Amino acid sequence: MVSKFWKKLQIIQIDVFIYRLIQEDIKSIPDIGYTIQTETISKNKIKYFIMDKGISIHNCFVFNKVYLLGLIKKEGPVLGDGFTRPEYRGKSILPFVIIHIANKLFVNKNTKEVFAVINKSNSSSIAGVEKTGFNRYAAITASRWLWFYFNKSIKIY
Repeated sequence: MVSKFWKKLQIIQIDVFIYRLIQEDIKSIPDIGYTIQTETISKNKIKYFIMDKGISIHNCFVFNKVYLLGLIKKEGPVLGDGFTRPEYRGKSILPFVIIHIANKLFVNKNTKEVFAVINKSNSSSIAGVEKTGFNRYAAITASRWLWFYFNKSIKIY
């Protein structure tokens, strides 16, 4: 418990791309035969995941509010913290899940824009979101302490 508290007080280095998707840009991919399940973690966080043979093979989270978007004067749902088990990579699971989530957000929540925050070094996630129609919107490098950002470098594309 105490270590979690101290971890939240540490300065975090951020080096990410912000991707943006609007409904007109969404691409389609074939159904890959998995069922996507959801779990509400909190009022700000929903987990989307796929199980296969009793194990979790992929999960992705949607955050309703992310303070980082305030740096580019945007707000909206953000996809992030995704993970696909190594033996399931390269099977279009990430794009399949992203398109499912984006369609739900555009239709059910009347969302105008969906964002994804991806570490600049994560080339496989970058390829996955670009495959679905997301476009690079911004690059942010900063340091964060609690909810304060400093040493910011922001590039809008």
